[in-house]
Amino acid sequence: MALWHVNISDLSTLNVDLEDLLAISDGLACQERFKNNSDTGLSCNSTWDSIYCWPSIPAGHSIFLPCPQHKGFDSSKILAHRTCDEDGEWHMGNWTNYTACLQYPIKPDAAILLAVRDIYVVGSSLSLLTLCVTLFIFCYFRRLQCDRIRIHKHFVLSLILRAIILIVLLQPFLDISSSYEYMNEPVVCRGLVVLLQYFSLTNIFWMLIEGLFLYVRCVVAVMRHISSLTVFYVIGWGAPVMFVVAWTVVMTLYDTESCWHHYGRLPYVWIVSGPIVAALLVNLYFLFHILAVLVTKIKDDQKTTHATEPWYELTLGFKLDMKDAASNMAAAAVPKKPGELERIRKALRALFVLLPLLGLTNLLFFVDPQDDGVGQHIFQIFNALLQSTQGLVVSIIYCFTNDEVRSVIRDRMNRQKPPLVNKTVLSANGYHRRSAPSTTCTTSRDPDVRIQRSESVV
Repeated sequence: MALWHVNISDLSTLNVDLEDLLAISDGLACQERFKNNSDTGLSCNSTWDSIYCWPSIPAGHSIFLPCPQHKGFDSSKILAHRTCDEDGEWHMGNWTNYTACLQYPIKPDAAILLAVRDIYVVGSSLSLLTLCVTLFIFCYFRRLQCDRIRIHKHFVLSLILRAIILIVLLQPFLDISSSYEYMNEPVVCRGLVVLLQYFSLTNIFWMLIEGLFLYVRCVVAVMRHISSLTVFYVIGWGAPVMFVVAWTVVMTLYDTESCWHHYGRLPYVWIVSGPIVAALLVNLYFLFHILAVLVTKIKDDQKTTHATEPWYELTLGFKLDMKDAASNMAAAAVPKKPGELERIRKALRALFVLLPLLGLTNLLFFVDPQDDGVGQHIFQIFNALLQSTQGLVVSIIYCFTNDEVRSVIRDRMNRQKPPLVNKTVLSANGYHRRSAPSTTCTTSRDPDVRIQRSESVV
């Protein structure tokens, strides 16, 4: 029976062991070197069995190598071997006799590790590209400047920095033909791991700030009049420093490994994983209360007519009018009143948008099946997809498909085109003036106050 247990430390670590990737990269490089040094005559080609790189040997011979290193025993006294048959083919294909080594752990499947590596690199690259575009849009258009967008900008920046560190850290494992000397320097290599921990924490803390900001604006009556966002900046960028410094000191004192490749396996990782768990649980609490308030407000707003958008749409930054196929299917299966169905649609829409913003999608893979089998492979792949594409999802939801952002960009593009019809309005004194495009941004500290601001210059 497979043993399942909670492994929340994966939320602050790479879901792929850097030590294992290092061994795989060395094996591929070794195999590449042996390609050009094959023996003359009938022989077996060099091969890599995902654990060792076996050099080419003449037909009819065997080769022995020590078992994979494992802490606690002398691997040089226990040997694995391969045999080259008389026909110049390895005995039993690519099979290696590790019988003597089976009492000790064997490296995980290389194909899965390489797939997880590629997912991290591709997903992080896509996230980095879209996040940079998102940050540019948020900074460039002045009509988007409000507290909500300012917090979004810091959240996006933290995601960008983590993606950069992640790509740099994995780069040596992509190109085995190149030399990356900085990975052999303990200070530089450890520094990259420390930065990865820091920006992983800042990601979560800015998610916590997103949740706190929405909670304050939607639920509680106190702290609505926040005179400055400085306290949020201190929490988002300053608080992670304390935990990362503590973790770095402990790792320096108790772990002598040169590059901390296996930091995720050590109990010290809870110094940085603990705050992550706490932040996600707090955001889960925020989510329940925000959804409860939204459902109540949506119900109340449907009974009245508003000339402008409801306050919760201004606060959250997205419209809650959705025509979802899944909701239509649910409505067909369970007949409901039109008003009730609309409330369900809007609540589901809010839930879908808030989950990635608050980082609660990390809880989808809360349990790691440590069975070294299919379950763990699925866990590793989907967790890598989730973590690496988080920036892409945030960009899509909060920028590329956001009605407010699209409206601002559309207005700017229309202003760049020669107008077919000169749209003007007649003022009271008889002069003509061009009407300026308008957009709505929650500039007020109080969610009950709706301010519509028009600007003619972006």
